[in-house]
Amino acid sequence: MFVCLDGSPPGQDAAAWAEALAASTGADLIADEAERLGSLASPPDLVVVGAAAGQWYPALHLDQPAHALVARAGWPLAVVPGGAPPGVRHLVVGVDGTPASLDALAG
Repeated sequence: MFVCLDGSPPGQDAAAWAEALAASTGADLIADEAERLGSLASPPDLVVVGAAAGQWYPALHLDQPAHALVARAGWPLAVVPGGAPPGVRHLVVGVDGTPASLDALAG
């Protein structure tokens, strides 16, 4: 799992959320700047980014590197709203018909 760090309050909330998820699942967690994602030896199982709280479409309120991730993500992506407590309560899954998106529904 990879969490994008940018120092913003929503980014800090996303990091706390990712840490709780990694602890509960035993997943390895890499926390770094979004630009470093491309230098990983293998794609992560999940990328976590923060978004401004209270917005109707969080992806529009990401910082520049995280917004670029949403636009070109070839991996599962969790957008965590600012202020979200650690842990998964509700989940929205985007499906585009590709095998990878259908796998997201199965897991």
